[in-house]
Amino acid sequence: DDAAAALGAAADAGAPAALAADARYSQGVALARAGRAHAAAGALRAFLELAPRSLRRGQAAVMLGWILVNEGDRAGARPWFAIGARDPDRAVAAAARSGLDATAP
Repeated sequence: DDAAAALGAAADAGAPAALAADARYSQGVALARAGRAHAAAGALRAFLELAPRSLRRGQAAVMLGWILVNEGDRAGARPWFAIGARDPDRAVAAAARSGLDATAP
């Protein structure tokens, strides 16, 4: 929780966009690890809006997708998994495909 708060403050402090985006991504990860899924989802959404070309986009999208699945929003998770499925990192793409399979109508 302390790390997430510090990272959120860093993201809000008016840093250059790339640094703010990195801080928001790390905040999302810290919140997820702290068991604060709803807050993590918000931070990850903010990151995805701030950094549409980030190398971490696929990872963040897959993480957000699984958070939404765990919250019961399978339909809301699918678009995020679709983004992750296009990631050049094979592990990220595989995790995204698993999410798409798990949320298939």
